[in-house]
Amino acid sequence: MILPNIGRTSRVDQPERVVLVNLENIGDFILFSAVIREVRTNFPNSQLTVVGQRENKGLVEFCQIVDEWIWVPGHRTPKFGESIGQEINYLNKIFSVYLILFLKYRRKIDLLIGPDWLLTKESNQIVKNILYKKANIKGGYADKHLKNNWKKYIANTHQVPRMLSILEMQGLTISNLEPQSWLLPEISHTSYLQGSELLHSKSQIVISLGAGHSRRNWPAQAFRKVISDIHSVWPEIEFLVIGPHSLASVDLCNIFAGLARTQELIGKTDFRLAAELISKSKLVIVNDSGFAHLAASLKIPTLVLSAHPLDADPWHLHSPNRYHPWGNEYIELQPLHLLSPCVGSCQAPEPHCIKTITPDEVVTSTLSILEKIRGI
Repeated sequence: MILPNIGRTSRVDQPERVVLVNLENIGDFILFSAVIREVRTNFPNSQLTVVGQRENKGLVEFCQIVDEWIWVPGHRTPKFGESIGQEINYLNKIFSVYLILFLKYRRKIDLLIGPDWLLTKESNQIVKNILYKKANIKGGYADKHLKNNWKKYIANTHQVPRMLSILEMQGLTISNLEPQSWLLPEISHTSYLQGSELLHSKSQIVISLGAGHSRRNWPAQAFRKVISDIHSVWPEIEFLVIGPHSLASVDLCNIFAGLARTQELIGKTDFRLAAELISKSKLVIVNDSGFAHLAASLKIPTLVLSAHPLDADPWHLHSPNRYHPWGNEYIELQPLHLLSPCVGSCQAPEPHCIKTITPDEVVTSTLSILEKIRGI
């Protein structure tokens, strides 16, 4: 997690150069914004470098607190139905990152913060950890050097709270876990939408299709029924359907053709335009994907459709216990039961367990959120 004093003497509480490493996908990177913010708050005068996957570059257009970004390849070209392509081997990414850091800074890094299993005492131990073991809180450096503050460590949770808890154990002050949005300027009088047909009423709902894996995609036909059923209650609501370019097809686009007050924008929005549409909406309905966390970072109520069943492993990597939206109003719908032959979590290559979530459940939850936030 923390590697202090690489190659030179410097007080850890006043590092000259701090490097943060995050090699995760869109949603995790948005959540990681909390780590970036908290580290900058604690080290306002340090030179701050952040390493991330190049697919996330568009998420930080208006970030003013990082001195330098380093972007590395994270995925191959996505196949149809995927928001992102097949992930590059994690060990290859780690090797690339540390080679880049070594060549760029020649060991002149005072504080390196990365995944908590990289927690090390000495610079040469990092290679041992990658090749042979994971240095965790019950052994090695953490156990020896942080045991006086071990109660602050959070085990069963997402990696970001774990990272922040270890930073607290090191003596840093952590204010909150809420993600930060750097897709839009903090104060903006210009808009991608000015004079555009996308200018919308205050009664807008954004539906975001696509997810990191096909199994997490709720059927598009079911989304169509949700739109129709909600219009039967509130016909004035406007729907915008967005999704990655990899989803764009005539068949999929035709599913939403002919629906009143519905605009199909699949493959037609980049990060920033999607963020602006979401920021002006009343609600986002989304598969379990990075856009759930994008909506949360913009403080927009969110309805998430998860492929992880209620009776599955509660701390699986895909469990809402780890990945639910932070810092905003949300509802997360899950299948009630694992379908055979899935074990622990849905393991099918295509939509499977998620298909047992019904349109009626989505409509009921949508109307519940709209009633709660009012203004419709």
